Amino acid sequence: MRRWKYGRVGSGWQVEVTGLLLETLPLVDRGRLITRHVLASVLVWSSAVRGTLSSACRRTGIGVSDETLRQAIVASLPPVDHLPRLLESSLWSCQSRLRRARRRRGFDIAIDLRHQPCYGMPQTGLFAGQPKLGTKLFWSTATAAIVHHGERLTLAIVPVTRNRMDEVLDALWSQLGKLRVKVRRLLLDRGFYGAEVVTWMQKHRVSFLMPMIRRGHQSTKRSPGTGTAPFFVRGRRGLTTYTWQQRRRDRHKVSVDVAIVPHPDRRRRPLVFAYSGRLPHGSYCRWLYKKRFGIETTYRQARQSRAWTTSRDPRWRRLLIVLSFMLRNVWVLTESNAPAIPRSQRQTYPHFLQLLAEAIQDEWPQPPRGPPVPNHTNFGSTDSCLCRSAIDSQSAQIKLSVFRNERKWMDPG
Repeated sequence: MRRWKYGRVGSGWQVEVTGLLLETLPLVDRGRLITRHVLASVLVWSSAVRGTLSSACRRTGIGVSDETLRQAIVASLPPVDHLPRLLESSLWSCQSRLRRARRRRGFDIAIDLRHQPCYGMPQTGLFAGQPKLGTKLFWSTATAAIVHHGERLTLAIVPVTRNRMDEVLDALWSQLGKLRVKVRRLLLDRGFYGAEVVTWMQKHRVSFLMPMIRRGHQSTKRSPGTGTAPFFVRGRRGLTTYTWQQRRRDRHKVSVDVAIVPHPDRRRRPLVFAYSGRLPHGSYCRWLYKKRFGIETTYRQARQSRAWTTSRDPRWRRLLIVLSFMLRNVWVLTESNAPAIPRSQRQTYPHFLQLLAEAIQDEWPQPPRGPPVPNHTNFGSTDSCLCRSAIDSQSAQIKLSVFRNERKWMDPG
């Protein structure tokens, strides 16, 4: 059986996590039973076990109903613009680790969009996009994360409500500036491909790499190709440039460098990237863009610590999302500060959440429980039929007589 080396980490970081919530969120006391510390511990426990407020009330003995607890939390919810500070507060302890990036060339930062489907009537705070999973409305979020091995921290998070990716980049860039993180290159998702985003990055002089979307028609014998389709011809490779005119707003021309890399499967179309900055060779783009998929791991792990809710309140929804990423950052910091041990003995994220939930639950008063109900029904005795069918006495007598006759028939004596 595997022996866990860090069984005490959950209780140690439980005080740290609840302290971050008390310092960042405007939690207030709602009476003698519901204090600020109780509200913070309920939020952390719900995220650690992916539970609800109702399950938290059943596990605790604070003596209030789930509706009273919900009203207390809703009254203390901050505005949506205030929630990224919760993520920033969990990163101040890792400033010494991030200083290495300032001394050297910096970190590669991955930026991605995540759409959580929303089913119901439209309301403020939702992102309207293409149909997916049976809906056009989503709770969309954009995050910026370090994709360096062993330091995959989520540095910035922004709610997305409309299709203006340049504004999303501007908000993420301001949060990265507060942390004083030196950015070497931005690895963007294909959802950011557009003239506004390229113009924004060229204005801020930021190196970037993102896949190019295939648009237009390929060249034929009668007509030349249009758009970016000629770059996706099988067998083509190399570095080139591409210029196009913006369709909306000021309609200015945008020029970008293009890297055409052969696909590992030669029968498929090549991989085409839009980039800025120096590259040793074209195939380097394929290796570099592989690092961006580390942000997909952060989304998968953050989903393991996101509490369950059916509320349509944007503040409550966004708080649960930010809290899930904050817990993951705390786990990454615990693993980075731990000594080097074999991979099989490291503390996994589900185990860390389990220890955290147990540490919080030990501090709560246990709910009162009544005396155990004795089980008088013993199915191994001859009177078991009477106990199971005590309502109908006549049928019970018939069953008992049949059972005794069968025993006499089976008994050779």
